Amino acid sequence: MLTTQRCAMAPLQEADKLQIQRLYLDTQVRRYLGGAISISLYEDKFAAMLADTTGHYLVIREQKTSHVVGLISLTSTDQDPTVGELSYLLMPSYWRQGYAFESLSAVVQSSYITNYRQLVAETQVLNQASNQLLMRLGFHLEKQITRFSAIQNYYYLNV
Repeated sequence: MLTTQRCAMAPLQEADKLQIQRLYLDTQVRRYLGGAISISLYEDKFAAMLADTTGHYLVIREQKTSHVVGLISLTSTDQDPTVGELSYLLMPSYWRQGYAFESLSAVVQSSYITNYRQLVAETQVLNQASNQLLMRLGFHLEKQITRFSAIQNYYYLNV
């Protein structure tokens, strides 16, 4: 488990299923990710996360209340197992309060990344908050690509 001043991050468990589902079905959270997904697609995705023995899926909880703040995933890319892809989803009630920076900073500095030589992250150009967050975390813009019918910024961080 990782902890920060306000957050505790622990591996995803079956008991987290309904709370994490809220992230995947929320239209605000999924605005730059192709929109909310169906419950059946979420069921498959959640099962795949639990079954993934190489990736790390960390549930972010507020320490004071134990409420779910969000989810961080760190998985190897298909092209290179020494490159980890960092992604994150946060409940809108925790946006713009420093929770993402606080929790992601802890992950980037943790033992979770020891098997990686580089981290990458991708976000839509239009998602200004996420772009600013990645740069604040020390990521560098490598390129822009078009995926999911939108222009994406592709960032990297050597670790």
